[in-house]
Amino acid sequence: MNSIKLFAISVVSGIFFAAGASVGASCQMQEQRWTDQLNQIEQQLRQGHWEAARQGAQFVSESLAEHGGGTIGDHRDTADKLGGAMAGPDPVAEGLALGRASALRAIAEAELERPDEARWHWYLAQNLSRKLRAMDLSPYGAAVDVLRKNLLADATPQNAGMVDVLDPVRPEGSARPGFQEPVRINVTYPLRPQDLRKRDRFSHVVFVRITVDSTGQVTQPVVVDGGFYPGLIYRAFEALRTWKYKPASLQGKPIPFRYIVPVVFADDRPAHPGVAF
Repeated sequence: MNSIKLFAISVVSGIFFAAGASVGASCQMQEQRWTDQLNQIEQQLRQGHWEAARQGAQFVSESLAEHGGGTIGDHRDTADKLGGAMAGPDPVAEGLALGRASALRAIAEAELERPDEARWHWYLAQNLSRKLRAMDLSPYGAAVDVLRKNLLADATPQNAGMVDVLDPVRPEGSARPGFQEPVRINVTYPLRPQDLRKRDRFSHVVFVRITVDSTGQVTQPVVVDGGFYPGLIYRAFEALRTWKYKPASLQGKPIPFRYIVPVVFADDRPAHPGVAF
């Protein structure tokens, strides 16, 4: 009887081992496909095929954002370790691939003389993988200087000379006469990645520290708390780039202003967003 039980246990164990090995092999194959695609895009950039590279990077980015990373439930056991796609010591593979795809698209956009597009995709890339701040841009033309000028700043230098905040609403020193905080005049909701769209009562917030510069433009976005699913961060940035502000002012002069904003994914939001939620 004991021998039968041991045989059954060994068979079941073998099945689980085989299943785990199969999933691991599948993941490795998928990661290799991403690597091959991204290497091809990088080669197109080095050959000066800017538009082909841009389209390829966009396709890979969208595929990863829609399907990469699984669902939140798949990674719940590692959520406390990651604390954001760029914050953990071992970011998820989908986030690293998405970061590289975003960086390659940023290069292509810069070479195609679309500096605003280049700047924003470069911001996204650096949020998904800190290592990309040190990416070698020397093989490309002078157009990529827009990327060198938009490296994400660490918190300490970013504070210098700016009106700081204690919370997302009330600025420190707001009692000073003549101070007006920035006014958000347009908000766009983020799209939910495809593999999360069938979830009922879904709710998630990506908190991003931004600087609203003296022209009202959003710059230097840094994910403070985005969870561990890179597709949500990608979609949050896609929405955030469309937000519009009237800049903060001090004594009637526009000034840059840094604070934290929530980018909300939710089922129960109103059909038409206002300027606050």
